[in-house]
Amino acid sequence: MKKKKSFFLLVLLFFISIFIGCLGNPNPDDVIIPDGQLNNYEINLSAGNLTNSTTYYLYTDKKNKTTQAVTTIVNTSTLNVSIRKDMSAHAKSKEEYGIEDLVVIGKISYNNNIDSNFSILSNTSYNTSYYETSIIKVICIEFAQPTTGFVAYSFSGEYGQFDQLLKRNETITVVLPPGHSTGNIILGTTKPKKPDKTFIDGNNRTCLLWNDLYPDRISILVRYYKSFLPAILSITVIVLGTCLLIVSLYYSNEIRKLRKKQELIESEIK
Repeated sequence: MKKKKSFFLLVLLFFISIFIGCLGNPNPDDVIIPDGQLNNYEINLSAGNLTNSTTYYLYTDKKNKTTQAVTTIVNTSTLNVSIRKDMSAHAKSKEEYGIEDLVVIGKISYNNNIDSNFSILSNTSYNTSYYETSIIKVICIEFAQPTTGFVAYSFSGEYGQFDQLLKRNETITVVLPPGHSTGNIILGTTKPKKPDKTFIDGNNRTCLLWNDLYPDRISILVRYYKSFLPAILSITVIVLGTCLLIVSLYYSNEIRKLRKKQELIESEIK
């Protein structure tokens, strides 16, 4: 009886330790994220009627494992950016907080009134803090006053797969590298499987768009590949199928010949 109680106590302590590890540090530490250059990001400063959204631009060079994110904020006081630890593992040093090259530009929203002219934006006052759990790194960006504008940053990822946590209800757009596709059941698909919209942008890149996934879904997954791979896969299947058919016909013919010889031998014996 005592052994059973000890066992259940150990199991309880184990789950408590996991739970505490997942919670991480409840008190974020103030940190400084390295600033980036505005001209390194694709931000449409002439856009009107901004809505909450984030566009992820996936990298094209395996050596430069970087994803760029451009988030639109509307009358926002706090923005939380969550990065999976397995994605930030490619960071150059352990001191980095999962993202870098941070750019924040916008306008203060007075009394919830938003100026529709965003062609002229300026650097916005903000503070950044950081905490982590056993699986994610969280960067909290707090604005001095409710702000409307853009937040851009870069982070590392794995080539061929984009896996991102969702923290707010917004429009999500994933821009694949030029010459890449998704949707093949063998080579790679998306979760959710069907985007609300798929289109080709001016740079001939495939763009996948989802509206208001959160909180029904807390993550998005896109597996992508070179656009020519499905054709190669189809050709390979056709070639292998043709070879298999030829081999099958050959052996069927040989078996038929052997049976005829056997019948002739049996008839001569009789």
